[in-house]
Amino acid sequence: MPENVIPPGKMEVLLYDYHLVQSMGSEYAASDYKEKLFYEYVFEKHNVTKERFDSSMMWYNRYPKHLKKLYTSLEAAVQFLLTAAIPFRASQH
Repeated sequence: MPENVIPPGKMEVLLYDYHLVQSMGSEYAASDYKEKLFYEYVFEKHNVTKERFDSSMMWYNRYPKHLKKLYTSLEAAVQFLLTAAIPFRASQH
């Protein structure tokens, strides 16, 4: 893996936030400007530029085995969070 590519562990956490913004963006952003601010926040939070993220995604897309492993791990993390949230939601009723 080239040095400038975001490593898998960091990329997984970044992608979690990135996709969260994607889902929130269309739901809550009243404008493209607000949506852009959401993305800027994610990149700033992870200390990554949009350009580095984009070039890293290009690398991962060229190596689907790595991309699949990344998303498989991300999916497992999301499933864990959803499972952990179910008892919390049940106790709210």
